[in-house]
Amino acid sequence: MKFLISLIILHFLFVQIYSFTLYRAQKPNHHSGSDSRNKSENVDLDETDGDSFDRMRNVLGSMNPALGLMHRIRYSQKK
Repeated sequence: MKFLISLIILHFLFVQIYSFTLYRAQKPNHHSGSDSRNKSENVDLDETDGDSFDRMRNVLGSMNPALGLMHRIRYSQKK
């Protein structure tokens, strides 16, 4: 029984890790001349430029809205 529970937990963790690494942020369809990024790019959570925080917030909020990550991030910004 313990083996089955451990197997289920490990499976859940691997699915979560795999789905997070496959998540790709989609760039808007309109194209600006100065933007040379691909239409789809990997999200780098370690970037420190101004737009990366917005991308990170969108990624975290859309991964699992039930966790309330968007609310927590917005609340911490207001302080």
